[in-house]
Amino acid sequence: MCEIGRVIVVKNDRLLRDEIARAMAAAEVATNDLVTCQTAGAALEALRVRPAGLGIFGLSLPDLDGLDLIQRVRAENLVWRVLVVSTRHDEQVRQWTKPGRVDGFVNAAVEDFTGLVRAIRQVAEGRAYFSHETLVAGAAPGRGGPTLAQMLTQRQQMVLAVLGDGCSDGQGAKRLGLSAHTVHGYMQRLMHKLGVVTRPDLVLENIRRGVMSVTPERVLHPGSEAQCGAAARRQG
Repeated sequence: MCEIGRVIVVKNDRLLRDEIARAMAAAEVATNDLVTCQTAGAALEALRVRPAGLGIFGLSLPDLDGLDLIQRVRAENLVWRVLVVSTRHDEQVRQWTKPGRVDGFVNAAVEDFTGLVRAIRQVAEGRAYFSHETLVAGAAPGRGGPTLAQMLTQRQQMVLAVLGDGCSDGQGAKRLGLSAHTVHGYMQRLMHKLGVVTRPDLVLENIRRGVMSVTPERVLHPGSEAQCGAAARRQG
């Protein structure tokens, strides 16, 4: 039996939270404190009181994208080992869930209960677990060709995350603190590299690649919330 100390499970889906709790027992991972949270806010509050040895995270949370939550807990050293359990496997997820950034990724769309148990056991023991190599490899979802990381510089990827929701040059200039002329140049280069003609096409491409997602409440920028938040503060 593996002793892991505190474990936190952050999933919006109650049934999956219950399944992970059952998998913990089946994996013989002993914990003296198992915390389950439905939101990123609740998870951060609990972890800042007492960090965890193992964090099991979903990505579709109601208040913050799971990729951004993982970045926060890593930056604050709130979780020792991180296992992601999600059905999402778009390009942005693959880019942010590589070995070194997280300790494991379970593709819940294809893994059965046995795979979940195996993943929890291995990550708790300090070994990596990834459902499929394609989740951390380079192919863009749904088609062949280069990824954003291969086509764009880090600066261009950041600009794409901040501006790729269909905003005007003027709005983009306020967000980034740049001139409208500079923003227009960025947008033209990004659209050319991504092979799109119109800004609505760019929005659709961003959604396809996972750079942004749309909920009834707001637009999310998975993995780029900090940059977009800083841009919004400049705009305000």
